[in-house]
Amino acid sequence: MDSAKTKEYYTGLKRHTALVLERISGADVSGDIERIELQLLKMLPPQEYGGAEGEEVQMIKAYERACAIMRQHQSKDPKMMTVLEFYETLESMKDAGKKYNKQLNGEPN
Repeated sequence: MDSAKTKEYYTGLKRHTALVLERISGADVSGDIERIELQLLKMLPPQEYGGAEGEEVQMIKAYERACAIMRQHQSKDPKMMTVLEFYETLESMKDAGKKYNKQLNGEPN
């Protein structure tokens, strides 16, 4: 989503949260909540999970790419890591990449 749509979405989400709190305190705002929920659902198009270009296939490909890159820089096989180890390694590699990109671009640390 672009920044204007993102801002509109979060504004609607904030309004929805406020209405839910009002409903908890006893106000009859069910119609308003339902209207905002429909608006929010329309803002996020459904994603296709099945098929050759679906989200599931894309996530599997991204995981395999991450494993291939980790194998080049880590001694432990990424597929044998715990979930926490995997994501911590991925984050540390991202941070290192940012550091090296800054150095290559002549930006200070």
